[in-house]
Amino acid sequence: MRWPVPGFPLLLIAGGGLNSTISGLTSSSPFNPIEEFKGEYRCIASDLRNANGGQSSGPLEIDRPWDAYTDDHLGLMDHLGIDKFMVMGFCIGGPFIWNLLRRAPDRIVAAVLAQPSGSRPEMRDLFYENNMKGWGPELIKRRPDITMEMVDKFLTRMYRTNPDFVFTVTRDFVRNCQTPVLILPDDIPAHPYAVAMEAAMLAPKAEVSMFPWKEPKERIPLAVRQIRSFLRAHRSAAPAWRPNTEMNEALCAKRDAWRFCSSSHFIARAFAGCMRASFFLVEGRCAGEFVSLQGVLAARSSRRHARHLVPPGGEACSLPNRICLRSGDGNAKNGTISRRQRSARRLEGSG
Repeated sequence: MRWPVPGFPLLLIAGGGLNSTISGLTSSSPFNPIEEFKGEYRCIASDLRNANGGQSSGPLEIDRPWDAYTDDHLGLMDHLGIDKFMVMGFCIGGPFIWNLLRRAPDRIVAAVLAQPSGSRPEMRDLFYENNMKGWGPELIKRRPDITMEMVDKFLTRMYRTNPDFVFTVTRDFVRNCQTPVLILPDDIPAHPYAVAMEAAMLAPKAEVSMFPWKEPKERIPLAVRQIRSFLRAHRSAAPAWRPNTEMNEALCAKRDAWRFCSSSHFIARAFAGCMRASFFLVEGRCAGEFVSLQGVLAARSSRRHARHLVPPGGEACSLPNRICLRSGDGNAKNGTISRRQRSARRLEGSG
């Protein structure tokens, strides 16, 4: 069985708060990380669960909002058969990355936090109020199962329960974090310079960019150059990337291969316990043979962490008519998915 080796995996997390989508990487980021790094890395991104304008949906896990999103990030990498990876995040990607480092420290080789979000003592309710206006109302319009009362509880847990520092981890955690991190600070209300620099000073393997690095715009290429050097340095020190063969073998009891062109955009829609309909985009230099699965897929899911066992697909790939979901107690459950749900369609353009 041959698998594509398009480069070391790089998970990209767009800014935009709870409306973070793949398109934000190309439309609202200071630079387009896909264009900058797809020549060297396997760039992977996803729409955030329940983001307005995105195509991922799932329940509001009111008791564990940050961990629910981290479940999705780790589930995506599991779905792709990836063990170790690098990660780069903008804005809300900062708190997400710190939570990834807390949850899966052995899997993340290095991390880049660009204009990371943080809590300002003088503006504790900034994120709560922004999302009550800019996220919740649109969400409930398309999700009759969600109410503004649920949104309030979700955001209260996310941004008001422990409104300090980087939201997801403590200063002691950052002080003891051994993963190399590069921080590119900003200084607007949602991206406090003081918090970014405090994290950079605490983390023992942190590097920091020049500041400001976005203005004037002529400085941005210098910041990108520093990111590239940082990633290369730690990529060379990482173990050689290999697919998760144990997971891939489980997937490919039945399989065939097809040719697919390079520099392609893919959407693969996965279905499992906590994510009712998730859209994942994989972009990069993906020339070569891919392995598809014909027939029934076995996907293990649990209430808290869905492991998506659907291989990457493109135009030539369609998901099967039925998916066997194996619940936490080991009982198999068959579920029918619609024709629209099982299609994996190619995206044209930039997501």
